[in-house]
Amino acid sequence: MNHHKNARLTVHSRALLIRRILHEGLRPEEAAQACGV
Repeated sequence: MNHHKNARLTVHSRALLIRRILHEGLRPEEAAQACGV
């Protein structure tokens, strides 16, 4: 996959973000902060 060089999230980090929200029960704001967004 071609990524924009300044993209904040890659495919893998998006998956991690979703996993933290759905499986770990974090709020979206907490998950985003944990991913550095």
